[in-house]
Amino acid sequence: MKKYRVLLDTNMLMLLGKGVDVFEQIEEILLTKPEYYVIKPVIEELERIASRGGVKERKAARLALDIVKKKCRVIDIERPRGVTVDDLILDIASKEKFIVATNDRVLRRRLREKGLPEIYFREEKHLLEAQGVD
Repeated sequence: MKKYRVLLDTNMLMLLGKGVDVFEQIEEILLTKPEYYVIKPVIEELERIASRGGVKERKAARLALDIVKKKCRVIDIERPRGVTVDDLILDIASKEKFIVATNDRVLRRRLREKGLPEIYFREEKHLLEAQGVD
């Protein structure tokens, strides 16, 4: 049985606040329970949203932070000046062979250009889908 490692980004985790069970759907796609990871700058983004976002965003971010604490391993990495969170995610995913779970269109395009596997949300179907996952 293949052991998958999934790297989640902020907007994927924010779907939890919209009632999308991201973790359950990922497990259905992969037919197994993967190891979940987030990078420290994603936690920092969620904390920022939890303290400064609109009412719904704050609630979604707090929920995401609670669930991340229970289900995810945090990769303790600092974000250098001028480097985006997406850049960090791409770099780690390509070096460490992660599947990236994101809704970010630009990040998804960059993942495909590098031939990296992704899991993303299909708004029309209200479901997660995978691309490039073997």
